[in-house]
Amino acid sequence: MIFSELLISFGVVRFIGVMLEPFMRPLFRVPGVGGFVWAMGLASGFPAGAKFTVRLRQEEQLTRIEAERLVCFTNSSNPLFLFVAVAVGFFHNPHLGIILALSHYLEIFV
Repeated sequence: MIFSELLISFGVVRFIGVMLEPFMRPLFRVPGVGGFVWAMGLASGFPAGAKFTVRLRQEEQLTRIEAERLVCFTNSSNPLFLFVAVAVGFFHNPHLGIILALSHYLEIFV
């Protein structure tokens, strides 16, 4: 989280956004900086996607509509939670974690 804040502060996210624009705009109708938020939301879990979306909205890198759209698919479960807590803790089957993670992360494309 701290490293991500530094990336946003130093403008690295804006640079990454330029490279991700051709992918994010046609697929999700959000600017390229949304790719960074998406990656951080997938890696960090629930609060990160919303937190970084708010931060970029405050810096006026996202419009209100884009921020609402972005927070809809960047606010997902942490992979560690899916594998350890749910698959192993609840179901006592570590292989089930792969199925849970795939179904959870691929649902944004449906």
